[in-house]
Amino acid sequence: MNFRASFLALVAVLPLSVSSAEYLDGWDSEPFYEAVNFCRSSIVYPGTQDYIGKAEESGTPSEQAREDALKTMPVLDSLATPICFCVVSEIAKDHAPSDYPESVDLEAYMQVPRCANAMKERMEWIQSNPEEVRSLRLR
Repeated sequence: MNFRASFLALVAVLPLSVSSAEYLDGWDSEPFYEAVNFCRSSIVYPGTQDYIGKAEESGTPSEQAREDALKTMPVLDSLATPICFCVVSEIAKDHAPSDYPESVDLEAYMQVPRCANAMKERMEWIQSNPEEVRSLRLR
């Protein structure tokens, strides 16, 4: 079975945990995924910039700090992805896609209990699985 057939078979059997009636009109896969990617970028990009700044402050040469930050991006993305799917799911219940991101406070939605819990669980996983985290880094 090829990847596409496997993927379609998986999608066909996934239970739909959220009815489409919960989301406001206009949310379909494209704006939803674009919103998730925007959210991820809003976490990953500042995280890499912070990483570079702290590395340079500690004496790491700028070029090395930049390369290390790029290698760390998959780790930051693995943290951001589950949080952002949760956050966008919550946003889609309250705001039209046209409102996002300009009229939406991402940080407020990150405090929604299930989203905050997703972040906490992912941070705990990252802290308790150093070998797996290391394997996420680019080589």
